[in-house]
Amino acid sequence: HLEQRGLGSLLAEKVLPAIHRVMATSIRAVLSSLSTARGCFQLLGFDLLLDDAGLVYLLEVNRNPDLEPHTRRLDGIVSSLVEDSLRAVTEVHLRLARGETQVWPLDARTGYTRIEV
Repeated sequence: HLEQRGLGSLLAEKVLPAIHRVMATSIRAVLSSLSTARGCFQLLGFDLLLDDAGLVYLLEVNRNPDLEPHTRRLDGIVSSLVEDSLRAVTEVHLRLARGETQVWPLDARTGYTRIEV
């Protein structure tokens, strides 16, 4: 949406870094309650609000996000999310099974960005 309005620089310079900070801060706050067992992963749904000035607000974090595509646009997003998640989890599992300790960066092409917590 921002790119369509000619605000792609706002997206890259302000919005995405703010989203990453909100996500990292949120994950750090609950890290001890998330599973870190080998072979486990957690899919979290972050509901965010973006105002006209490009400020990002966290509304809520869902431990069990709704993956039902309620619109055509969401259909593509949810499908990509599920496919990317399966690729990432499979690759990490195979690397750990081979005894590798470094699992990032992923070889699989996904829409994921690593966020340090």
